[in-house]
Amino acid sequence: MNTFSCHLVVRLMFLCGIAGLFAWSLSLDHYWATKILLALLFVGMIFEIVRYAGNPQQRISSFMESLPVSSDLPVLALPAKDEAELMFRRFTEIIRQIKTEKQIEYELFIAAANHLAVALLVFDRNGHVKLCNRAALQLFRVPSLPTVHRVASLSRELADVLLHTQADEQLLVKTDLAGRPVKLSVRTSRVQFTEETWNIVTLQDIQQEIAQEETEAWQKIIRILAHEIINSTSPINLLTGSLEKIARKDHWSDADRRDMEIGLQAIGKRSRGMTSFVENYRTMTTIPPPVFASTDISGLLQRIGMLFGEEAVSRRMEISVTTSGNMTILTDERLLEQALINLVRNAIDAADKPHASIGIRACNDGKDMLVEVSDNGCGIASENLGSVFTPFFTTKSTGTGIGLFISRKIARALHGTLTVQSIQKQRTAFSLRLPL
Repeated sequence: MNTFSCHLVVRLMFLCGIAGLFAWSLSLDHYWATKILLALLFVGMIFEIVRYAGNPQQRISSFMESLPVSSDLPVLALPAKDEAELMFRRFTEIIRQIKTEKQIEYELFIAAANHLAVALLVFDRNGHVKLCNRAALQLFRVPSLPTVHRVASLSRELADVLLHTQADEQLLVKTDLAGRPVKLSVRTSRVQFTEETWNIVTLQDIQQEIAQEETEAWQKIIRILAHEIINSTSPINLLTGSLEKIARKDHWSDADRRDMEIGLQAIGKRSRGMTSFVENYRTMTTIPPPVFASTDISGLLQRIGMLFGEEAVSRRMEISVTTSGNMTILTDERLLEQALINLVRNAIDAADKPHASIGIRACNDGKDMLVEVSDNGCGIASENLGSVFTPFFTTKSTGTGIGLFISRKIARALHGTLTVQSIQKQRTAFSLRLPL
């Protein structure tokens, strides 16, 4: 029997003893003072038993009510040797330990969120912000952000995006924020706990990254243009000097006439090369807008196969065309044909060996039209895979580095994608995927 039970039994025995004495005193004719005293003791003992038995329950109730709202756990004032005290003290330590661990985890999460360079917002369906990291405050240039509606005073367009964007959506927002132009990549997701829905939004200012990439692209193009111009003008300058010496002679020999003729031919050839280069550059920058119409992909691929048929025979190559499924889609046939011709031309040049094979394959998976142009040539080195679509990049001595770039640009104009996979000395495949 524990201490609480023993104390309760002793009080009950006192209560029974007082009740017996009180009942005995009622049989007496006198001793009214004793009767009143025993009655008062009886009532007092009842209140004492109620107080003693109810005290732990009151403490427990107070303890349980304080758990959800109080950061400090209550101290139970129970008798020093009460076993309930030991149990509740242990329970208190467990709860305090759990709260400490949760607090540490929360502070670690806040520190990690503030460490991010990307702005992070977490808010409920009413726009009340639960979490706003340091990068978000710096982006909005505000000391605090209690609600998303506060963003409306900085940018109405961005506030509308935050409040009305769909889950798992990614948007590019160009707006003025705190008096400065920004381009924001906005990604959203949504989670639900019990009856509360939380929106998680990340915002990244890509204005600086875009400006840096544009600068690097222009620098690359300028380097390529300068390289091509120098390669063209240097031999022209040298030939011009030699031809001027010949022209100053009073009498020309047959060798002089031959040198003059060869020099003029070289200048003309180089000039035509420069003209071709400029024309390729103009074509690269001015692709006409697509005109979408119903197109039979099977017939288009057959025509492209016939177009390169004679060249393949002369080079002892084999070109195969394979199609499957419904081959009719809505696209711009003229632009698509140009892109595929560039891909087949690239495959023929890359697989320049006897008995090489070029495969042109198309299939409809119910969602996209996939057109693949593959060859079993030398392949593309892994360090060059990321550059094959870069303007003027080429590993061929006679290449211009324009065809693949134009093909990808056409694919994007047709709302599609163009990717490449290659295994050196085995196979290279360019995959053009178009939406149905």
